[in-house]
Amino acid sequence: MAEAFVKAMLDNLNSLIQKEFGLLWGFDKEMEKLSSTLSTISAVLEDAEEKQFRDRPIKNWLRKLRDASYELDDILDECATEASRMEYEGQRSRSTQKDESMDGGSPVKSSSRRVRHMLCTYSARPFDNISNAQSTLRTFMTAHQLGVSNEKWPKFSYDLNDFPSLRAFSIEKCQFSPSISSILSYHKHLRYLNLSGTDIRILPTAICSLPNLQTLDLAHCHKLQKLPKHISRLTSLRHLDIYHCCSLSHTPPNIGRLTCLKTLSTFIVDEKRGHHLDELQGLNLGGDLQIQDLQKVRTSMDAKRTNLISKKDLDSLSLCWGENDPQSPQKAEHVLEALEPPPNLSYLLIHSYEGFCFPRWFDIGILENIVNLTLARCKNISLLPPSLRKLPSLKSLEISGMISVRYLDHESYDGTSMRSFMSLRSLTMKALPNLEKSSREEGREMFPCLTSLNIEKCPKLTLPSLPSIKNLYIGECNEVLLKSIPNFSALTWLSLSDNDQMTSFPDGMLQNLNSLKSLKISRFTKLQELCFDILISLGSLESLLIMSCYELRCFQMGVLRGSISLKTIRIINCIKFKSYYTSSIVFTELQSLRLFGGLSELKSDPNGFKNLPSLRSLYLSGCNFAWNWKDYPCSKIAA
Repeated sequence: MAEAFVKAMLDNLNSLIQKEFGLLWGFDKEMEKLSSTLSTISAVLEDAEEKQFRDRPIKNWLRKLRDASYELDDILDECATEASRMEYEGQRSRSTQKDESMDGGSPVKSSSRRVRHMLCTYSARPFDNISNAQSTLRTFMTAHQLGVSNEKWPKFSYDLNDFPSLRAFSIEKCQFSPSISSILSYHKHLRYLNLSGTDIRILPTAICSLPNLQTLDLAHCHKLQKLPKHISRLTSLRHLDIYHCCSLSHTPPNIGRLTCLKTLSTFIVDEKRGHHLDELQGLNLGGDLQIQDLQKVRTSMDAKRTNLISKKDLDSLSLCWGENDPQSPQKAEHVLEALEPPPNLSYLLIHSYEGFCFPRWFDIGILENIVNLTLARCKNISLLPPSLRKLPSLKSLEISGMISVRYLDHESYDGTSMRSFMSLRSLTMKALPNLEKSSREEGREMFPCLTSLNIEKCPKLTLPSLPSIKNLYIGECNEVLLKSIPNFSALTWLSLSDNDQMTSFPDGMLQNLNSLKSLKISRFTKLQELCFDILISLGSLESLLIMSCYELRCFQMGVLRGSISLKTIRIINCIKFKSYYTSSIVFTELQSLRLFGGLSELKSDPNGFKNLPSLRSLYLSGCNFAWNWKDYPCSKIAA
């Protein structure tokens, strides 16, 4: 097997020599000597495989010889790639016909036995050509496509023991039938392994025998329950991604021994030896880091020894406490105080923190580079840090599940600066039952750059005028919030959802929204009708979606007369909806009409669809009326 690999490598080198690339680069003689040396290595390995040496020193020497061959093959592969590029560019400059011939794929067919890198996209038989490259294949990857479910991919059923040269293997979101152990057992030179999104449950111990593995990607393996306890033996490992492995209860012990590790997506604290937080102390981590189960940290000194502040390559940090095993507020405060992050952090999440106040490092400028900040389920917090409103780089803020918070900005200014959240672009406020206002005092300049606002489960909240808002979502909304919508005069997108009391909307709710293009109304379970004037001022409206409004019976006559720019109307799962009559209104722009989801009481429009000259897509389902296709040219309908 190794001898065949060296022969393939020798063919690659001789091909470069024959094409005189060595002469061009100035080391033609060295390449000829290297060719002779490789011939000798091939002969030695062939003889060794025939005689099957059992002497330990000889076996060790042969192993090192094979390792050196693999490293050399890396260099030759780069040379071959550069040579192909130069050859292609030369041909392209000489002849357009040759360029077209190369694009047509014939060179690939003629050199299929020397294929080194293969990327399979979704098709009926995506793996057909893999057997042509068994001895030389270095990289095998699948490219997952949007809209294609994992189940539709054919299973990867090849025995990877037939691919001795493999360096990178990725079957992201793909099915595979061979045992994962067989994939790992004979690939000592594997450097990149991506099993993300697969249904793997237990990663076998065989992975610990891959001394050259540098990247292990297991993200979104939702069924993964266990990692091998000796994963710390992967001394070359640089990247370990176990993000969103929901069934994983702990990370492997002694992670701190992986001194080459540069990114670690998730670390789960445990009280057992080898799982303490100070395992992160000597690791120079970067990228995204999520630390879970911080309630299991023994002392604040353990947290301090983690030395997060020195990990200057970190971009994102998530600090999470478990909700099933709460920590005392005082201990939580000490632990969070000790976990001071590096000053160049751009994203920070604090989740289920039990303390009564946030740490001092919130107020000493350590978060000046924070772009995204999320504070979630910190149930004992009643006052947000005063520094929050002053963060110069903050563009996205999410506050959720903080039951005692009444104001985002609670300070009394007494003649000092009255400007708050000057750079903020996106604000989410969710499950804040006692939140009353954005600021305790009126007259502040707040959110001048805010364009996206999401509000959910904030029953006491009232809003000021925010003319910069373009996208607004209000969930579990009350009438007070709905009455404030006209204050958002620049809105282009509006979504309202989840109310079980209102039978109609407040008068004038959608006034002044001259720029609104998209309106979504969903799960207003008692809503009975849309009043005739509710949409009258929406001259720019292009998309209307009404979903799961179970008591909605009709549009009042003329309700759509101001919405002549409508391009899409969707009415879904409104089980009592009877009429969509459009009277004499001509919707010259309407291209798509979709009515479905239990609309058994829906009556047809007596005008048919003659007042919809631009209609291109019509979908009707669950409607108990006859449709006369002669009323509208079928060539314009895709029902």
